[in-house]
Amino acid sequence: MIEAALKYLTDIGRGDVAPIPILTDDPRAEHYLVSGEIHNCTKEPSPRSHTVKTLDDLLAMAEYAEGLNTPVVFFNEGYVVLVFDWGDHRIEKASFLLNWSDPWKTAQKLGQWMESKTLIRLLRVDLRGCLPDAALVDTIRKVKFESGQTATVETTRTRESLGKELASKIVTAADVPEWVTLDIPVYSNLGETDRYPLRCSLEIDALRSDPFQFKPFPDEIERVMQLAVQSIGERLRAGLPDGVSCYYGSP
Repeated sequence: MIEAALKYLTDIGRGDVAPIPILTDDPRAEHYLVSGEIHNCTKEPSPRSHTVKTLDDLLAMAEYAEGLNTPVVFFNEGYVVLVFDWGDHRIEKASFLLNWSDPWKTAQKLGQWMESKTLIRLLRVDLRGCLPDAALVDTIRKVKFESGQTATVETTRTRESLGKELASKIVTAADVPEWVTLDIPVYSNLGETDRYPLRCSLEIDALRSDPFQFKPFPDEIERVMQLAVQSIGERLRAGLPDGVSCYYGSP
């Protein structure tokens, strides 16, 4: 539209005089001086590019978009996006960005061997509110280790040897569980703080200088992630207007 308007302004001028742009703060039109007269050229509206903070707000926006050019919604682990003009240029969108919770970020990095002090801080601070039983921290505090050396003598007809074997054992006043189920939120967005069970193993190796290992079971991170995404998909399909399709993926 702007190019056609400029051609028109040039045509109505003296032919050899180009329109002179006039700088203004008007976001809806551009202004030009042609042969001593001011002419206005209306701008096309910019493509929609919205960001909403909750899934409910995106559903409300989908209600508005239903009457536009075939809106479609896509969702995945990182965001939900409403494409207003799916049947056209596919550039007008409203997005809801999903933010991982701090405990979920911590859970994805679990697996290293650590000393008891580090494990206690992990359970008390980094995973605060995720433990079903606070007694686990006290149990870890009471774990003690004893180590020593055992001498062995081997005698045969041809030789005699003397060896030493490192021995270590765990001494604790209470049983340490082999596995723990965390009650953990995947996301931190408003309305997305549902918690899910994440099963983790708790290993102790008395021969190591860092004897504790706390980590999710195989595929547990992926399983819980799928539960959280499935919840978003179910609420989208239940709340979207009948004319708005919904897909798991990216536009």
